[in-house]
Amino acid sequence: MADIITVTEYKTYARVNSPNDDTQITMLVALVNDYVTLYCNLPSPSTTEEVTLLGGNDIALKSSPETITSIRILGAPEDLTSGTDYMYDANLGRILLSRTVVALIRSLNPERFYDGVVTFPAVPIASSLKLACLELVKYYIKGDFLQSKQVGVTRLSFSSNEDLPAHIRSVLNLNRNI
Repeated sequence: MADIITVTEYKTYARVNSPNDDTQITMLVALVNDYVTLYCNLPSPSTTEEVTLLGGNDIALKSSPETITSIRILGAPEDLTSGTDYMYDANLGRILLSRTVVALIRSLNPERFYDGVVTFPAVPIASSLKLACLELVKYYIKGDFLQSKQVGVTRLSFSSNEDLPAHIRSVLNLNRNI
């Protein structure tokens, strides 16, 4: 499924600094991403390109995506981090690796021949769709879909028939691929 929004994006949007609600936020972000991907019939979220490093510190891509989602060097312990481990120049379609990463890669394979996979978004996600997803997570966290009624001395809580607020549904319908 597409990662339309991330937990970090939601926490920034909602101005959440505490890790207390991270479990709930993580679950809701994943559910909203899945729901919106299916509802809008979004295409594959990413494309990959296999790359080979031949001893230098840069990687030339065949395609020139606007952004890069991740870079995985086979044998490395984790994905590389943008800004720290590499810089990407979309105009040239080149990735410049940091000296630290080059040293790590060379320690993994001293033959100076390294394979990797670069992942980037297949299609850009509309900012209106990202905002609708952020708002939908906020809607579920606040529990706005819940209603309650007093019956005698007992208060009953239940979810309403509205599965999506009208303003969010409108944005999703505008981004729907039929």
